[in-house]
Amino acid sequence: MLRLFFFTAALVLNKGVGAFVSHQNNSIKGSSSSTILFVPHHQHHSGKTIRLWLPNGDDNDTDVPPPHKTEQEKEAALQAAIDAMFNGTPLDESPEEIRQRIDTLLKENDIVLFMKGSKSFPQCGFSDTATKILEQLNVANDYKAVDVLQDENIRQGIKEYSQWPTIPQLFIRREFIGGSDIMLETFQSGELASLLKEGKAKDEAA
Repeated sequence: MLRLFFFTAALVLNKGVGAFVSHQNNSIKGSSSSTILFVPHHQHHSGKTIRLWLPNGDDNDTDVPPPHKTEQEKEAALQAAIDAMFNGTPLDESPEEIRQRIDTLLKENDIVLFMKGSKSFPQCGFSDTATKILEQLNVANDYKAVDVLQDENIRQGIKEYSQWPTIPQLFIRREFIGGSDIMLETFQSGELASLLKEGKAKDEAA
C-alpha cells in the first residue's frame, strides 16, 4: 500500500526566513527514506540537503534500520529485563524457599535490619530512623542491611516470617526486636544497647 509522507521545514536566519520545500515521498511498504532541500534567503548561507530516516511507524532517530530480532533474541531480552527488575530473584520461588533464605541471612549475621534502601541511602523515614539508632549505638558497621525494595519475595516473606506487617524490621541473634518505633523505645530506655552488648559478650566468650 502506498504511503504519503509530508515534511516541512523553516529556518530563521538573522532577519530572514528561509524558503522551504515540502517533499512528498510515495513509496511501497518497507521503503523509509526521505530527502528535503532547504534553501535559506540569507546571502551568507548556502542550502542544506537533509536526509531523514522514516522507519515504518517506529520512533527511531538514526538513518540505519534497526536489526531484525529472532524470537529467541526477543525472549532473551525479555528475560534479561525481568531479571533486572527483580534483581535476579526467581519468580517461582516457593514460600518455603523464601523462608530458608531468611533463615540463612539470620544465621550468618548476628544483627540484621530489613529496610527500604541502604545504610547510606534509606528510602523511607522509618528506615532512616532505624539506621540512625544503630549508628548511635556504634554498630553501623556490624549489622547486615537487607534492602527489601530490591527483593519483592523477601519484602513479603519477612512480614510472614516475623508476623509483623511493616518495614523496617530488626533482628538480633535471630530474635525479632521490632520496627523503628520499638527500636526507638528500646533505644531510649537503654534496653537495645544492653541487647547488643549481651550479644557481643557472647560472641567474645565463644
